[in-house]
Amino acid sequence: MQNFSNDAYALLRTGQFQPYAQLNGAIQAQLSDGVRFVPLRQGERLTTLAGTQISVLNGKARLSSTGRTLTDSATRAQPYLVCARGDILQALEDVVLVLADRDFLDLITAWHTLLSHAQATGGIVAERLAQMPRAVPFRRLPLECVEVAVMRMSKRQVVAGDEIVRQGMPGDTFFTLTAGRAEVWRHPFNNNAAAKVADLQPGDTFGEEALVGGSAYSATVRMVCAGELLALPRAEYLELLAKPPIQEVAPSAAKNLLDAGWSALDVRYAEEYEEGHVAAAQSLPLQVVRSQAENGLSRAARYVVMCGSGKRSAVAALMLAKRGYQVVSLKSGLRDSNFDLGTTGQISQQGKAVA
Repeated sequence: MQNFSNDAYALLRTGQFQPYAQLNGAIQAQLSDGVRFVPLRQGERLTTLAGTQISVLNGKARLSSTGRTLTDSATRAQPYLVCARGDILQALEDVVLVLADRDFLDLITAWHTLLSHAQATGGIVAERLAQMPRAVPFRRLPLECVEVAVMRMSKRQVVAGDEIVRQGMPGDTFFTLTAGRAEVWRHPFNNNAAAKVADLQPGDTFGEEALVGGSAYSATVRMVCAGELLALPRAEYLELLAKPPIQEVAPSAAKNLLDAGWSALDVRYAEEYEEGHVAAAQSLPLQVVRSQAENGLSRAARYVVMCGSGKRSAVAALMLAKRGYQVVSLKSGLRDSNFDLGTTGQISQQGKAVA
């Protein structure tokens, strides 16, 4: 298994493999956090995990569970999604596979749109989001809260030798390093001397423990030279969660709203929509919400916004709410709901657009 290379990315883009062809080239560096390409020789086998999306760059591979053959043409418009129990792939000839974590791709898509929206509007949010370019630290955080969170972050000047956090201390602050360099040191449980485990550069984040669980810091972070940090205390983050900028609703509540006359708005890619969607749902992919909402949506309507995991719909709902639309987001997305996903419904011209 190899890192996601520039050549592989270019092949996916020029070959119109989805969803990679929809992503801006600026997001390429992040793909290595959750996407890998895997070459297999004829006859070799690979065990895949549930939730993995598979694209075939070239060659052929067969699924053990169904006997289905995967090729580049079969996975170009829509990657194959490994079922809940996992599967085994066998190369029928030399093959190059692209394996992606499904939820990671949702995160990347939503993050990319959030960055683009911030850059279009400008201001301190755009400036600070540009200083924290990687989405992975926010994998478990509500992306709709990120804009407000970065506005609340405070700047902190630091000098060489400053110990920003110490292993074992209660995690109470989330940090982004915006200038300077730092080292990460960890003391093993066997009482051996602490060892350096990582170097931090501008754009790196640490202290996620403070936001996702309030657990103790897992390592010590010490500045190597003078620099600057952005800091978000856990107390402010919890306050933000108590008053989120958009409303998320459970599937049961979403169904009640749809029965009461709300409209379903699906912000997944057109290929995902065509594979199955809520009855009468309108398709408006996230990447064109900002540019085409005015032409495709009614101000008089009320919308339940939905996607696969809830990340894209949350960002779309945030963007639409700022424009005065009445919206809620389907919590945790269609994958964790029991909505009946048929293949008939309304797909707008926007649903065919490519950002």
